[in-house]
Amino acid sequence: MPWRLLTQKIKDVHASTGKRLFQIGETYGSPKLIGSYLSSGMLDAQFDFNLYDKAVGAIAFDEGNWQDLIQTNQESLRAYGAHHLMGNITGNQDRPRFTSLADGTLDVHEDMKFQGWTRDIQHGDAVGYKRMQLLTAYLMSVPGIPCVYYGDEIADVGGNDPDNRRMMPWDGLTEPQEALRTQVRALFTARAESVALRRGDVSVADASDSHLVLRRSAGTEVAYGAVNLANAAVEVTLPLPGGGSLTDALSEESFDATGEVVTVSLPARSSRLLVP
Repeated sequence: MPWRLLTQKIKDVHASTGKRLFQIGETYGSPKLIGSYLSSGMLDAQFDFNLYDKAVGAIAFDEGNWQDLIQTNQESLRAYGAHHLMGNITGNQDRPRFTSLADGTLDVHEDMKFQGWTRDIQHGDAVGYKRMQLLTAYLMSVPGIPCVYYGDEIADVGGNDPDNRRMMPWDGLTEPQEALRTQVRALFTARAESVALRRGDVSVADASDSHLVLRRSAGTEVAYGAVNLANAAVEVTLPLPGGGSLTDALSEESFDATGEVVTVSLPARSSRLLVP
């Protein structure tokens, strides 16, 4: 079988050089089909397209809600394990750019590949940047490996392939692009420094149709990822065993516990990554 032969050759390279290569694949289908390529003799991981598609549905559109995404996330955990290495993507060359879906510049009822060929798709308004930040914060909060499709860290735009493969703009970024890149960097830094966010158990701490708070815990460390889709602020009270405080990686605001609970405000259309 080609994958097993390739994996064996990669392991031979590892044995002879000490260099470990991580294999991540791309398969469309059910979790059972995707998972059939995951083993010690085949791939290390795959992109979780099912989770991505539900995340787009929940975050990119005004009518989105969390229920389908929560269910799909639970299905992924059952299929791949609680501490899997699946790739949680912000985008992909086989999908239109998330930002162009989120700001409404693409018509989802028309051929989005054709739109990419025939229209000069640019940013609609600031909501595309905001929703890209919300998507990224969510992906930092769930098990798996967050994978940023190039350009999504600055909310690049475009229709489906090949319009989603524009040249990467390295210089001359706009203020919203710079701001989003700074926020994405802060999210990655917080995840890299938190064992709970990287490898902790996950559960839903608080949820409605418009907001979602995920709890990650590893040993005594507890962290929370929160996303509010509503046009109004939400206040949530979260358990914090042992007390102390949580700090939002994005705003650097701190929230002190009262006893063993902490009350956190979620501003309208905002996200927080709360770490000790």
